[in-house]
Amino acid sequence: MKELTAQDRINTVYGGGGHVVLLGAGASIAFTIRNPELHNKTLPSMDNFINVVGIQDIVDSLPKKLQVANFEDLYSKLYDENPNSNGIRSIEARVRAYFSDMQLPDEATLYDYLVLSLRPRNLIATFNWDPFLYQAWCRNKHIGDLPYVAFLHGNVAIGYDDVDKRCGPSGMISKITYLIFRGC
Repeated sequence: MKELTAQDRINTVYGGGGHVVLLGAGASIAFTIRNPELHNKTLPSMDNFINVVGIQDIVDSLPKKLQVANFEDLYSKLYDENPNSNGIRSIEARVRAYFSDMQLPDEATLYDYLVLSLRPRNLIATFNWDPFLYQAWCRNKHIGDLPYVAFLHGNVAIGYDDVDKRCGPSGMISKITYLIFRGC
C-alpha cells in the first residue's frame, strides 16, 4: 500500500471545495479581548460608535431628523438624504483617521491563527473596517499560501483607484493615476 503524503492527506480531508469564514461586526471586538490593539484604542460597536470614534460634534451639527444613536442607522439616513453631503464626508474622514492608525499587537493574535489555519482555496469575508485582518494577512504571507480575503464593506487598509479600476494598500498610487496626476 502506498504511503500517503501530506498533500494526499490534505486532499482527503478538504476534497475539492473550500471553506468560507464570515466575520461579522463583533469579530474584531472579540478578537481584541485577548490581544488589545497596540495603542489600546477601543473598537466600537454600532451602538457606541459615535462616542468611541469621537463624531458626536458632527452628529450634533446635523438636522434633528437625521440624528440617531446607532451609527449604522445614522449613516443610512445621511446617505439617503444626500450621499455627497458635508456631514457624510466629515464622518468618513474622522472614521478613516480613527481606524487607519490601528495596529495589531506584536504577539500572535486570533487573526494570525485564522489566516494561518486556512488554505488558498478558502475565503475569509469580513464586514469590518479595521485593518487587523489585512495586517495579519500581510505579516504572515511569507509563511505560506494564505486564503483569499474579501472586505465586504471596504476597509481602511485597502484603497480603490477609480481610474485604473484596481484595489491595493491604502495610500498607494497606481502607475496610470501617477501619470495622469503628473500630466503625462
